[in-house]
Amino acid sequence: MFSLSLFHRWVLKTLSNAIEFKQIRMNAVQGSLTENEELLSHLQSMSGRSEQFLKVLCTFNKPSGYIIVPTSQCFTALIEQNVDTHRHDFTLGFQLNFMEFLCQILFDLSAYQVYREDYIEAKSNIAHCKRIFDSLPEGPVSPYCTVTQGDIQGYCEAIGVDVDEKNTLELMLLDSINNDYRNVIGILQQDNLVNEIPMSARISLELDVAASLATGKFSAARDLLFQIQTLNAIRQAPVISDYATKLCASKKGIDILVWALAPVLKNATLETKTKLQLFLLKLLDQCDETTVQSLVKHKEVSTLLSKEEVADILEKKNMDQSSVLESSSLMDALWITQNESGRNCDLVATERQLIASFNVEDIKQYIYTLCTNSNKCMWNLCHKRWQLPIPLQSVIMNFPAGFIQQYSFVILAKARELNDMQEYAGAQNLLQSLELELKKQTQNSVLEFKLQQLITWESLHFSINQLLDQWPAHSLDPKTLITRSQECLECLQSNDNHVIPRLEIIEACSLALLNLMEWQYLSTFPMVQRCIATQLCASLAVACIEMEKSKGNKKFSRDLWDLVVPIFAVNKRKHGNYGGPQPPVRESPISVLQMSQFLTKLREPTAIIVMATLFTRVYNILRDDQSMEVHIEWMNLWPSMLPGNAAMYTNARTVTSILEILSSLLTDALRYEPNNVNFLKLLADIFFVNKHFSSAMKYYILSIISITDYFSRRINRLVDNHVYRRMIKCCIYLQCYTQAAVLCQFLDEVDYTTAFKSLAEENFCADAMDSYYDCIWDMNILEYLVCLHHKRNEYVRKQQAINIIGLLELNANNNEEIKREAANKRKTKFLQALASQYVA
Repeated sequence: MFSLSLFHRWVLKTLSNAIEFKQIRMNAVQGSLTENEELLSHLQSMSGRSEQFLKVLCTFNKPSGYIIVPTSQCFTALIEQNVDTHRHDFTLGFQLNFMEFLCQILFDLSAYQVYREDYIEAKSNIAHCKRIFDSLPEGPVSPYCTVTQGDIQGYCEAIGVDVDEKNTLELMLLDSINNDYRNVIGILQQDNLVNEIPMSARISLELDVAASLATGKFSAARDLLFQIQTLNAIRQAPVISDYATKLCASKKGIDILVWALAPVLKNATLETKTKLQLFLLKLLDQCDETTVQSLVKHKEVSTLLSKEEVADILEKKNMDQSSVLESSSLMDALWITQNESGRNCDLVATERQLIASFNVEDIKQYIYTLCTNSNKCMWNLCHKRWQLPIPLQSVIMNFPAGFIQQYSFVILAKARELNDMQEYAGAQNLLQSLELELKKQTQNSVLEFKLQQLITWESLHFSINQLLDQWPAHSLDPKTLITRSQECLECLQSNDNHVIPRLEIIEACSLALLNLMEWQYLSTFPMVQRCIATQLCASLAVACIEMEKSKGNKKFSRDLWDLVVPIFAVNKRKHGNYGGPQPPVRESPISVLQMSQFLTKLREPTAIIVMATLFTRVYNILRDDQSMEVHIEWMNLWPSMLPGNAAMYTNARTVTSILEILSSLLTDALRYEPNNVNFLKLLADIFFVNKHFSSAMKYYILSIISITDYFSRRINRLVDNHVYRRMIKCCIYLQCYTQAAVLCQFLDEVDYTTAFKSLAEENFCADAMDSYYDCIWDMNILEYLVCLHHKRNEYVRKQQAINIIGLLELNANNNEEIKREAANKRKTKFLQALASQYVA
């Protein structure tokens, strides 16, 4: 009996604890059961018999009151001398109380039925188990019976079995909540006497009732909510919270409070009375005089408070009332004072309207009002966005004090504010209005001419910002923008020009010409030594011209290389072997931060590719690890050696910063060129070397999607082996071994070593495994799978591989065209599955 009960208990307990139990049916349909799943499936088929056996066992009754549990002493060794007479002596076993034996069986049976959601049977068995457990003698139980009071209590509460009276209030509250708050008031009144239900549960009840009444989920007596609030307030005395407000708002508030206090006061301890006394004192202190007088008339309140305490509270109420009258007279006096200063308030309101408005006519009116009634200057309004560049501010400050000076400052400040908000049309309108206002002036002074020139360049700067922000779908005329940018740069060479554009506008013009492919102009433009962006644009323009002309067949000039690479040099000077200093590398005038800011403003694909090839070449030279290189076309057109000593660049941070710059450049570039294959593959390589394999797979697949036009073109020869090999490594690192094996077929020469090793991997496999067998067309791999599954006794998977081998389209005697078509069909299906996993 004991052996059979132990076996059938193990069957039910194993099924209850198996995490994969819910997946058995689904996997059985797919025919892909592992050894553990096959075992669980077999146990599930016999679970009904095990449950029935334990039910029958629970009806037995042992007259002796105990059952023998075999121990190691019961078993004797089988030797040659006692072959015929060999017997085990089970009388030496442990005598287990039969009630403990039944208690354990009933508990395990109940746990399985709860797991199976058979709550009616579980209720009966757990109640029987509880009765037996309660009848057991006090003291330690045997090691066999592992049931505890807490376990039984938990199951009883979970499936609604009544427990002993001492612990029923909380369960009664839960039952009341489930039955539309039936008898909830009586439960809370009982709890106020014994303080059993947690206060958090009572507060939660109060909030739930308030929400249900507000939304109309159920109807109840008008005062139900206030009764609950009152009972909760008494329970958490002397804490009062906002109960005084609720009391004064309720018509029957006083009667309900007295009704709730009465049962608590009957058998209250001294400690409880002290808490209630403090509660009432705080409550009366916050109520009005009428409520106080009504409350103290009741016996329940007067017994807790003395006459002196009530008198003090009423006296305090009278004093508060007189202080309110005094404060009202002070408010009247303050109102008179404010009326006297109303004029200043109007000016403050006008200033606020000026700050908020962007309408030209309104701005004029506000400035006229402020200039007429106040001597305050517009630049003293202290608006945080109203900051002008030094050239503009110096010209405006030299204007005579008056409307034009104030108006010019405000319009320029607001135009720059709109530019920062990317409201370019509004910014241009404000600048045009200022130009018209300046033309109306009859003085035609040099200051007005300078300001008009600066406004023209400011307008150009806004247009370039609009070009970069709205690229490539901008509404600007490229020819006009090119002409204006060239005129601005030529002002630097003019000797008769008294006003030169500021550095920020020069950099913006150079970037605009670079992105609009005016490379020839930039390559011949004289270098502006103090303008870093202009030097970069000129050198980059030369490299772009060389790429366009030679189509990648001629090495780049070293101008850009010598300008950019020294950014990453750590030590500028280093002593040689004989103590003498080596020739230092020409120090780059550009910092890493300036380079990063410059790269964020590149939009033209050729310029981005040139910079990407340069950083890729520098990274590969510094990393010096072929397995961790990043690849992009044309990177070999740059020099293979860094300028100066290699030791000047040996710094782990250098390699990391190059990758960060390159990654940022490509991420920005893909916003404007999302289908650029070179960008996608290079970004995937960066993720690979950073060991972000899932992201690397995403961008490798995106590059294939882009090059095949969403798999509408044949994949043959469109994707190089480098991409496939990196994808195979990513899958192996991600423990997607079946995906790696399938990808081994995509190579020009199938990598059988990696494929077989991946398929034979015994570690956890994170992919869909045999669901990918339909994507295999190579006969050698399929035959290996048949052999592998045969060795592992995996019949279903073995049969699946055999069925695929037997397909007509994979027949070895087919012509090459049919074989290619079968391979392309499976390639497309597999890559679409990868895309849905890594890209979607």
